[in-house]
Formats: sequence, C-alpha cells, structure tokens
Amino acid sequence: MIASGAMVLDVRDRDEFEQGHIPQAVNVSRGTLEMRIGEVAPDKNAPIVCHCAGGKRGALAADTLQRMGYTQVVNLQGGLKAFESQD
Repeated sequence: MIASGAMVLDVRDRDEFEQGHIPQAVNVSRGTLEMRIGEVAPDKNAPIVCHCAGGKRGALAADTLQRMGYTQVVNLQGGLKAFESQD
C-alpha cells in the first residue's frame, strides 16, 4: 500500500517522529488523532497505513479510524521497527 501511494500515518508522539520516520509519513499523535485526522485525511476512502514504534498504538489508531468511517485503513504490523528491518 505504501508503494502504491497510501498515506503513511505515524501516530507516535512528535519527539519520537523527529528521531526518525518513514519517508513522507504524516505525524498525528495517537492522543490527538480524533481531533486532527480531518485536517490531514479529509477523504474517508483514501488508503491509510497507520504505524507506531512497535504496532500497538498503530492498531488502536487503525481501529479508531475504521470506527470513524475510514474505509481503507490498515496497521503496519510491527510498526516502524518492522518497516526498518525490511531494508
């Protein structure tokens, strides 16, 4: 999905994001997701890949977005650690 242009939504805190992130990732911390998602992803049908450091916050974020009506949301299992280990 990422290679096909899906939005990469990094739900870690800002300081974690600044220490390293997936290229083109958009940072919206898990704690502000419900309030800010409309700013960065107004199209509820656009593909979104959520992630955090290890997978737990990303899974919660994906679940929240699905409950909010987003239709193409997935969690990057294993988070940033799994993404970086693929290189």
